[in-house]
Amino acid sequence: MDVGYGYNSTNVDQVFGALGLPIPAAGYDLLSGPMVRHTDGGEEAIFDLKKRPGYTRLPMTTFGSVPRFDEEPVRGPNYWDTLRWWNMLRGYRPIPEFPQTPWVAPDGSATKFLFTGDPITGTGFIDSNPGDRRLYIASGPISMALGDTTEIHVALIAGHASHRLLSLSAVLNTSKVAQSAFDNMFRLPKAPPLPKVTATELDRSILLSWSFSQEEVERVEQSINGYDFEGYNVYQLPSADAGLDRAVKLATFDRVNGVEVIVQEKLDPQTGVVLPFVAQHGRDKGIYGRCAYRPIL
Repeated sequence: MDVGYGYNSTNVDQVFGALGLPIPAAGYDLLSGPMVRHTDGGEEAIFDLKKRPGYTRLPMTTFGSVPRFDEEPVRGPNYWDTLRWWNMLRGYRPIPEFPQTPWVAPDGSATKFLFTGDPITGTGFIDSNPGDRRLYIASGPISMALGDTTEIHVALIAGHASHRLLSLSAVLNTSKVAQSAFDNMFRLPKAPPLPKVTATELDRSILLSWSFSQEEVERVEQSINGYDFEGYNVYQLPSADAGLDRAVKLATFDRVNGVEVIVQEKLDPQTGVVLPFVAQHGRDKGIYGRCAYRPIL
């Protein structure tokens, strides 16, 4: 996970505090750096949302930040600023412009990555002198001939939870989702097609059927983007415009495959932590079965 992020150093923010809102955080997630040939040809990279065998993607190779108006380089004719950018993109301090000077971690070692610690737990290499910062990430180097094309993919992520550090946790958790979406070339999971249901009114009961043919069954119960179809829930609603919060689950029909509980991760906005929760209880009794009408008051 190659993420560079920013967050408030205090629990007070004039802008969001005036609106009565918690303090957000933001980050840049390098989903995919430049594509280069793999040394043994055993890898594959995504280019133009297609798999390219024999290539790999470079990760983030440096991360840093500079104070505003201090070491911050600007665009313009000043050659010293060109040297500052050149230093930063290779993982060195922008000043002095020459000779190149590495960043130094708290343990005294040279590093190309600033603030690799965990602000949420307060451990490791974290920014101990907060202020107005300009952050940057870089990936490289690569060689390009005239007319060559390369791609990089970056996700800009915002997080908003009940506390400034929980907002940062939301950023980091969302970056995992963004990376997964890119790795799957944005073929995201989606709901299966709606079954064609017929209802037959009987004496104090209703017969529902959605299995007209094997072709119809396969249309609905197919695997989608690596996710297997698991079953059906049948709900009873008190009226046509009622929401699912007013529904009564009458029955669950699922595949006989040993899967009875489906667990899904979800971000808790109050804690900023991704927690597992039970999304579905199955009976593991098969797709076919019976369900009964019950009065809804």
